[in-house]
Amino acid sequence: ALCYIFEWIIDNDLMWQVLMCNAVHDETVCETSDILAPLVRDMVEESMLKAGDYYLKTLKIKADANVGQTWYEAK
Repeated sequence: ALCYIFEWIIDNDLMWQVLMCNAVHDETVCETSDILAPLVRDMVEESMLKAGDYYLKTLKIKADANVGQTWYEAK
């Protein structure tokens, strides 16, 4: 999923506007402006699903993406 996210950032010329801050187990934390937050949220969710479909051929997973000023708020 991180590769998909990074590729999207590069393709959309958003380097330094969307920051991939942390990735632990099944979570990815990104920072961006309030204006870009909904777009980035949707893209992260789509990237997680796409990566899951690539590796998990017989098991469908779901992904939830949230926005908040802190990790706790977005949880």
